[in-house]
Amino acid sequence: MNPTKSCVLTLSALLSCGQFATQSHAQAAFYGVGDLPGGIVYSEVRDVTKIGGVIRAVGGSAAAAGSTGSDTAIYWTSTGGMVAIPNLVANPTATTFITASAITPDGAFIAARSRNVAVGGTRNSVRVTTSGFAKVDFGGLAGFSGNSAAIAISADGSILYGLANNNSQAVRYTVSGPTGTLIPFLNAGDVTSSIVGRGCSTNGNVAVGSTVNPSGGRAFRYVHGAGLSAIPLLPGGTNNYACAISPDGNLTLVAGGSSSAPKGEFYLHDAVGASVRSLGTPRGSLEVGNGGMSSDGSVVVVCFNNSTATSSNVPFLRNAQGWHELQSVASGAGANLAGWTLNVLVGVSPDGTLVWGRGLHNGNEEGWILEFPAGYLAAVSRPRLATAVGPDIVGAWIAGDTLGPDATVIFFLSTGEFIHATDVSLVPPADAVDGFERGIYRWNPTNGVFTCWSLRDYNGTVGLADLSGLTGITATVSGNALTVNVPGEGSNQLTRVTGTNGIVGGWLKAGSDVAGGSFEAYAFMTNNSYYMVGEGVAQGGSQTGIERGTYTWNPTTGFLTSVTVMDNNGTLGLNSSSLLVPLNGDVLLGSYNRVKGTAFLDAAGASKQAGGAFAVPVLGRTGKTNVLEASTNLVNWTPISTNVVTTGVTNLVDPQAAAISNRFYRVIVRP
Repeated sequence: MNPTKSCVLTLSALLSCGQFATQSHAQAAFYGVGDLPGGIVYSEVRDVTKIGGVIRAVGGSAAAAGSTGSDTAIYWTSTGGMVAIPNLVANPTATTFITASAITPDGAFIAARSRNVAVGGTRNSVRVTTSGFAKVDFGGLAGFSGNSAAIAISADGSILYGLANNNSQAVRYTVSGPTGTLIPFLNAGDVTSSIVGRGCSTNGNVAVGSTVNPSGGRAFRYVHGAGLSAIPLLPGGTNNYACAISPDGNLTLVAGGSSSAPKGEFYLHDAVGASVRSLGTPRGSLEVGNGGMSSDGSVVVVCFNNSTATSSNVPFLRNAQGWHELQSVASGAGANLAGWTLNVLVGVSPDGTLVWGRGLHNGNEEGWILEFPAGYLAAVSRPRLATAVGPDIVGAWIAGDTLGPDATVIFFLSTGEFIHATDVSLVPPADAVDGFERGIYRWNPTNGVFTCWSLRDYNGTVGLADLSGLTGITATVSGNALTVNVPGEGSNQLTRVTGTNGIVGGWLKAGSDVAGGSFEAYAFMTNNSYYMVGEGVAQGGSQTGIERGTYTWNPTTGFLTSVTVMDNNGTLGLNSSSLLVPLNGDVLLGSYNRVKGTAFLDAAGASKQAGGAFAVPVLGRTGKTNVLEASTNLVNWTPISTNVVTTGVTNLVDPQAAAISNRFYRVIVRP
C-alpha cells in the first residue's frame, strides 16, 4: 500500500482509501525597500499600489546627517528601486519628520509633506506627481499657519486630506484653486484632530480620523457637505480611533477599548447599516495599534503593541478564520524573511494582495512589502485535524476553587480546539476580566510538546493567549492530573473534571463550532459548582460571555436546580433555574455531548509494510484497549488488530490489506 494512501475514521467522518491531495502553498513575494544614502539606515512604507505588474510605494527614509528617522519622502518601484522626492526648497540639513503618506491607485499622484525653507524644519502639505515630481503646495493658503501635511488622497488626485495649523487640526484640500477647509472638531474641548493615513474614500467625499481632548480620543467620520459624526464606542469602552476606510467610504476599521478587552480590540463600523462588528483581539495583554483592511473588510491587518517584548510591535492578520501571526503566514506562503522581523504593520491593498509596513532587517529599521496571490489572505487558516491531538488531554480541566472567584476551567476538545474560561479574583490582575478565550491547540502524547494559538480573547490579560505560538511548552497527563510547563514560568497544575455523578464533566452542544465562534459549553464539577461559556448563540437577550454558579442534580429524576453567582452572558446558561436535564449515556439534555478523549487513526503516519500490510499509528487512550476494525461497505466491521496503548501512540496493522483493493478502517476503544 502506498504510504500516501490511508483509510481513516475520525470522530466525525470516514474517509475512504484513496490518494491524499498534496496542496502546495502559493508563493508570496517579499520586498525590502532599502534606504537612501546618508544618515542612518532607516526607511518606512506608508502606501502601495500595483499597476501593470509593477509595485509602486511611497514613504520615507533617512538621508540627513544626525537624523534619527524619516527626514525625506521617497518613491519606490519594484523595477527601479528607491528615489528621494525633491522638496519645495532644497534643504539637505533638516532632520524633522518628512514622509509621503499616500499614492493614488493608478500611481499618478502622491500625498506628502515637503520642506518649504532652505534652513530650518518647517514643512508644507503637497500633492506630488510621480512623473517629474511636480507639486501643488497647500501650505501657503490664507488662514493657515505653521506646519501642514497631506496624508490621504482621492483616486483621481483632486482631493486630499491632512493636517493644518501646525499639524493640530484635520483639513480637506482641493487641487482646484487650490483650497483648504478645516474640518470642525468633534466635541467641545477637543484640542487636536487628524485624518488617518490613506483615510479617505475613492471619490474624496468621506474621510475618517480621530480627535483628542483631555479625557481621551474619539473616532469620527466626515462626509463632505454633511459634516462630522462620532463612530460608536464598543460596550464598556471610553475611547476609540479610526485606522482605515473602505474605498466606498462606508466601512471603517476602528480600534478601541471594551469591557472584555481593556487594552483594546479592533472592530468594523458600517455607516450604511449603522452596525458594529467586533473583531476582538488575539491576546488581551497586547495594546491595539494601527492597521488596514481590504475593501470589504474580509482581510484586516493590524499591529499590536507588546511593551514587555524586545520587539514591541506584533503584526497580525484577521480573516473569517480568526487571528494569525503575519510573520508566520508570510513564511508559510514561501516569503524569504531571513534576517527580518516584521514589527510595524501599516496597511493592506483593497484587493488584499499587498501588505506593507516597517521591520527590523539585520538590526536596522527598513520598509517592506509583501505580495500574496489573490484570495490567499482571506483563505488563511490553521489545520484543525483531530489526529493532531493526543486523546488523553481531551476533557474539561480546572485550576483553583470553582466555588469562588479566581478559578479557571479549560475545555480541550478532540477537534484540537480549546475554550479557557476565567472568573477573576475580587482584586483581579491588571486588565484581567471575567470572560473566556478560544483557540486551537496541538499536543503530542509521546514527547509532551504542546502548542496553542488564540483565535479570540475575551478575558483580558489572563489565559492561554499569551502562550499563543510559543515553543518549548510541554504538557504531561497522569491519570486525572495535567501538568503544563512553560519556559521561564515553571509548571501549572490542572485537575480533570470527573466523578461518579453522571453529570460531572465537560459538555459541548452538538453542532458547536468553537474556532468559528459559535458554541455552548458547560462544566459540572464534583463540588456542585458549574461554569457555562457561550458565544455566537442566536437567542433573545443572549450575550457572549460566561456564567458561574452552584447546582444540584438528581440522577434518578434528572431534575437540576441551579443558583447563578456570576453572569455576563445574558439569557444564556442556567440563570438560577430548575429544569429537567436528562442524561442518556454521553448525551445530556438531548443535545450536549460529553467532552472526552477517544482514539484516532493518524493518516499522515500510515505506511506500507513488507508483504503489503497496512500499518497506521493510533493516538489512543493510555491504558485502554484499542481495536482496529475494517469494512468494505461501512456496514459490516471486522476486528483485525488489537493493542493496549501505553505511551499515547501505538501501531495497528492490517496484514490483509494487500489483497483488498478498497477498505475502510475505524478504531474502537474498549475499557
